[in-house]
This record gives sequence, C-alpha cells and structure tokens, in this order.
Amino acid sequence: TNADGSTVDGTLIKCTNNTGTPRYYVLSLANYDTYGHYWYKNALSKMSDYSTFTSADFGKGKDNTDKMIDRMKNHTKYNPDYGEPTTGTNADIWNIIEDKVKEGWFVPSKAEWAAFASYLNTSKTSTDTNYYVNYGLNSWYWSSSQGNTNTAWRVIFDLGCVGLNSVIDTYGLRLCATF
Repeated sequence: TNADGSTVDGTLIKCTNNTGTPRYYVLSLANYDTYGHYWYKNALSKMSDYSTFTSADFGKGKDNTDKMIDRMKNHTKYNPDYGEPTTGTNADIWNIIEDKVKEGWFVPSKAEWAAFASYLNTSKTSTDTNYYVNYGLNSWYWSSSQGNTNTAWRVIFDLGCVGLNSVIDTYGLRLCATF
C-alpha cells in the first residue's frame, strides 16, 4: 500500500544501511499528492539549531520527520498564528503528513534519498533522458534534512544530484517506510 492509500503490484526497492542490523527501506510508488509544498515556510532564518536538530545521514529520516512534526504541531519556536495551510497547495510538508507518519511513513533524509536514487540508477548520465519519469518520479522532492537556517536538502532527478534550496520553495513529497 502506497502512502496515498492506493495499492499497486511492483518490485520491492530495498537499501540496507550496512551497519548494525540491516533494515529494509521502501519508497512509496506514488507521490504524497499532486501539490508542491514548503519545507517549513515560517522557519526561514529562524531554525538556528539546524546542525543538530535534523540529520542528513542514512537512517535518520524517521527521526527527522518525528522532530519536525512535533516542532510544527507545537510551534515551540515560531509564531503559532502564522496560519500555515494544512492541506493542498503550498502547505508545509510537516503540517500535512501526520496521519501517514502514524502509519509508519516518513520523509527520507538526504542520504536515504541518495540511496534510493542510486539503486534506481537515476543518474544524469543515464542513456535514457527520462530516467526518473520511468519510475513515476517528479523532478524534485524534499528530504527531511535541513541544510542551514534558510535551506533544506532536496533530491533533483532532472539534474541527477541532491542540493540545497530555500525552505520557502515548493517541491514534491514522496514518503518511505522501513521494516
């Protein structure tokens, strides 16, 4: 079952962390929805604890997701009257995924996205110019990893890399799970 609730037959995509007990990572075969979302619009230039609050490391996506949802839900540092959208276009990703997180889904970290992309052979050097489209992927997706007070990491399939972009830009959202 995908994060959007649909079911599909397909190949299990797995990556192991090669440290400790192997875990399987499963990338949803569908986008969360059809909208672009902010990473966390109201946090622009305000999350000074970015270097310790989230991690870009493999195995940290779930922890990052849990922390960011808690921060968004409780507005522990930011204006609770901001009025962030909770559905649809331009909603912050942390404001919309709580129900899916309770089901075990989370936003992949920078390194988890890199592992998925590597396994799928979605490098820009692929001989297929639409390599990422073959997997139903959009060009850009947010990770759960913040880069600095103004940016978060995203995977950029049309360029074949990961990069930093402003937390107030809007990109797609695809969730993963572990077992």
